[in-house]
Amino acid sequence: MASYILHLPKWFPNEDDNLEGVFVLRHIQCSSYKHSAKIIYLRSTSRVIPGSCYYSDVKTQDSNEIHLIYYKKRYLGINSIDKIIKLFVYYYLMLKYCRQLFHEFGKPYAIHVHVLLRPALVALYYKFVYSVPYVITEHSTQFTDTHTRLKNDFKNLIRRYIVRKADAIIAVSDNLKNGMMRYGLINSNYLVVYNNVDTFIYFDKPKKPTLELKCLHVSEFKNEHKNITGILEVMLTFKQQVFPIVLDLVGYGQDKQLIQDFITQNKLEPYVRLLGKLDPVDLARCYQAADVFVLFSNKENMPCVIAESLCCGTPVISTEVGGIAEVISPENGILIPVNDKVKLKKTLEEFYVSRHRYSTKNISVDAISKFSDRAIGEKIMNCYESLSHCG
Repeated sequence: MASYILHLPKWFPNEDDNLEGVFVLRHIQCSSYKHSAKIIYLRSTSRVIPGSCYYSDVKTQDSNEIHLIYYKKRYLGINSIDKIIKLFVYYYLMLKYCRQLFHEFGKPYAIHVHVLLRPALVALYYKFVYSVPYVITEHSTQFTDTHTRLKNDFKNLIRRYIVRKADAIIAVSDNLKNGMMRYGLINSNYLVVYNNVDTFIYFDKPKKPTLELKCLHVSEFKNEHKNITGILEVMLTFKQQVFPIVLDLVGYGQDKQLIQDFITQNKLEPYVRLLGKLDPVDLARCYQAADVFVLFSNKENMPCVIAESLCCGTPVISTEVGGIAEVISPENGILIPVNDKVKLKKTLEEFYVSRHRYSTKNISVDAISKFSDRAIGEKIMNCYESLSHCG
């Protein structure tokens, strides 16, 4: 019996963005202690590729093997035609590298697809041709929204078939699972497995009492999604009232300049620090130092930042979106309505007075039991073991 899992992610850390799909990498790392992982990830690129239409980068991490393949984004310069060419190139390269692994290592124990749709078609092919079982893990927030077009389009018919034929479906929140089922993505073996956290880095430390309320926000800076300017507008009202509050913003992304301009134009520099992109150790220090983590998103699924904050013992104030309500309780945080700036302001004021009642140790212990590599890895491994009758 083969001893490796073949992972086909749609999102994965790469040379353009080392944080894209990092939650996928974390799932793979924590669940590869019994079956090693072989990962094939394809991504189009605008970089010049001399003499070919693609190039590959092979990495090894312990017993795991990562194949990153980059192929040309433009061919004829006509978008409609280039899309068709890229689709053929994608499947040609995906099947080529899968065949190489099959030839060298034999059939995998299972194929694990991370995020629908494109790589799942490859898994479906290998199930029909070689009887290799496949699992799908879904992270996308698109299924938590209501899109009549998405429900009825041709792609969703394909999704329904692929999901029905899968040997297991993993959703990273119960909210996402229910959303997928509303779209007709039905399977008899649905599992809910949260995103995991490296608890050797993210753990609680005693907080130093301060007069000011130290707030933290961490995200990819997409304002339409994360509503970061909404938080800043609330900070502006505190500035006018001389409330003892400071905010650290950690992250990067397309709206970084928009956020920087808002801070500068409204003279919020004494109250708001834009810290940029941090490595995990420095990020953990930010969580540990903060009194409260603030997420004011318009939509979410089960964001890793919530789990990281809780593992560090830091309470959370968040909008009630996606699956966040599944892990936030009166003992570890507060939920508020979407885009309700008045409620966010009032909640921060009340939290300032009552923050002493939150036990950072209890918050951390409870979160680690839910989000640690061991807890999440065992759930994924149990899913693999349940496939033994399929292999």
